[in-house]
Formats: sequence, C-alpha cells, structure tokens
Amino acid sequence: RYPRMLLRGLVHSDGCRVMNRVVVNGKLREIMVKDKTMAYDLYGRGKAWERHRHRYEVNPKHIAEFEAKGLVFSGSSDNNRRMEILELPTNRFHLATQYHAEFKSRLGRPSPPYFGFVKAALKAKPRTLQSKHIISKIGASN
Repeated sequence: RYPRMLLRGLVHSDGCRVMNRVVVNGKLREIMVKDKTMAYDLYGRGKAWERHRHRYEVNPKHIAEFEAKGLVFSGSSDNNRRMEILELPTNRFHLATQYHAEFKSRLGRPSPPYFGFVKAALKAKPRTLQSKHIISKIGASN
C-alpha cells in the first residue's frame, strides 16, 4: 500500500465501492471553471457541462498540496468535491480531464479541450511544416 492515498475509488449512491468493474456515469454534470485558466480560455465561460467517466478521483485531502507544487485544478463539480480539469501552467499545453471530451466532439465542432490541443500542436510545429490553409482557419476562429 502507498503511504498516502492520492486517488480514491468512487462510491455509488447505494454505498457500494467501485473496483474492478466498469462505471457508467452518463449523467451530465455542471463543471465550474476557474477564471484566468487555460480551461476558461478554451470554454470561453465559467461553466461547462460534461459527463464524468472515471472510477477514480483526486483525494480532496491532497488538493492543497498539489496546488502548492504548481498544479491547477481549473474545473470542479459537485460543489467543488470532484476535480474535473487540471492544468500545469508551466507547460505549453498540459490539460487533463476526468471526462471524455471526445464524446462531445463532432466534425466541424470539436470539443474545447480537443480544439485547444490541436491548436497548440499546430502552433508548436516548425513553420515550414504548417499548412497555410489550416492555420488561417484556426486564426480566423479566434
């Protein structure tokens, strides 16, 4: 066992601990997004609606410790009990979610985290390899 539990298994509303089986959490949850974060820039507002899809979550006892080391929990749900989005601002694009953003992505309407990831990747590529057509479309959407 680890000396401290950094992650914990989710518990169903009937009190059963979830371990070694698939969790189906299809309910949309309101996520509060912190101002002045990458997530806020991507979503363009302080709220997002996503489906929490993982059976593990951050142990709230250690959130302050993580944040003291530079990690930013930029999105949370359930009255700030469940961390949904985290960022590492010292990196160019370091964003992780507890939901599957690809579930809401559609052709021509990508989810904000995926759009941000592709935009950051294109920006990081050497100029000689970039397509002027793609770059002009991304620049026009800002």
